[in-house]
Amino acid sequence: MYKRFLTLLAGLLLLSNTSYGQLRSGSRSVRSLSRNLSKPTVSQVLSKRVTASYKKASQTLIKYPDVCANALASGPATVISPRLDVLPKELYPDVPFLGYSRKKLTNYFLTRQNRELSHLAPQLHAMQQSWLANIPNFQQAQVPLMHPAAEDIRWLVRQIPTDTSYLLIGESHLGTTDMANQVARLLHELRLQQPNRKIVLFTEFLPAPDVPQEWFKLCFSNDTYAPVWQAATENNIPIFGLEPHFALWDMHRMYFISANPEGHDDYTLNEQSIWASIEGIRLRNASWLSTIKALRETLPEALFVIYTGTFHVSSRYPFALSTALQKEN
Repeated sequence: MYKRFLTLLAGLLLLSNTSYGQLRSGSRSVRSLSRNLSKPTVSQVLSKRVTASYKKASQTLIKYPDVCANALASGPATVISPRLDVLPKELYPDVPFLGYSRKKLTNYFLTRQNRELSHLAPQLHAMQQSWLANIPNFQQAQVPLMHPAAEDIRWLVRQIPTDTSYLLIGESHLGTTDMANQVARLLHELRLQQPNRKIVLFTEFLPAPDVPQEWFKLCFSNDTYAPVWQAATENNIPIFGLEPHFALWDMHRMYFISANPEGHDDYTLNEQSIWASIEGIRLRNASWLSTIKALRETLPEALFVIYTGTFHVSSRYPFALSTALQKEN
């Protein structure tokens, strides 16, 4: 009993030397520290968002297998290997909380990819159903194989109004040699139709102007598009590449699982470049637009011919070049 009294007395003496304000301040500090410790970090939040967005996208695509098979560049994913090694501000300049962390950047990329799939799938499904419902009308509008458009590029070029600002050409990247030859012929015919107008060719298949020169040598060594470069040179059409440096080093692979088109009991693990995914295409398009718009300021009356893959220009997608340029004009 005597010891308890001495302990209580010592405590009262100690409190007498501590102001009420100090005690209150210390209590606030402890509560603040407790709250901060209980708050999830940015990395933890992004990791959870990857998992949640993956689950939602997977469930959404199961509902729309036709969209997954035909209209999307990839499926939902949770892994990129190796982690992205570009600076976050190069891809997402308006997202400061990514800092310099490759892990945060990777998870942010995956979350956007998965959320975009969840958002696009029902829209594309509705669009495809509308097309199917109008098949009789589409059949009437199809160009017969013997129509001049199928055998003569000149007929096709004559259908292009002379005041056109942007001519967008999308290829599937399959059978590109034939496509390149057709684009070369188209450039020849465009020059014949508009001999005095400034025409500029932009292409996915060359690096953007600010990319180091060694990349140009590597890309020009690809003979697939040689007819296009030759036609542009012969017809006084300057060529500007669009591909940013972050998409040229194609080492980053994204892994995603897709269902067998015949049913949902069989799944396949797929691997692809992240730059061919929906989010990768969106980021590349944003970079390409800045290149195109910069030159448009100096050449307001020129005809800009933009030759890329179909996913980049198809108006089905909200991030398409055609959509952005149509809004601008």
